[in-house]
Amino acid sequence: MSGPHLIQVPLPTLDSLAYPRAADGLVHQCAWCMRVLDRAGRFRIWAQSLLQGEVSHGMCSRCAPLLRPAR
Repeated sequence: MSGPHLIQVPLPTLDSLAYPRAADGLVHQCAWCMRVLDRAGRFRIWAQSLLQGEVSHGMCSRCAPLLRPAR
């Protein structure tokens, strides 16, 4: 018996995923939770991994308090 055959599938590009772009032409994604900013200005669209290409990786309002140092 042979092992499972693995097939490497190419990663999707930003053009094929149609993520909403901001006025600056970039897709805004939280680098911690992987959510993408939607057209309403909220991080609600979840991506499986960090996007590559014309993307601005920042931090959403949910993740910001988690990384702020305690006083």
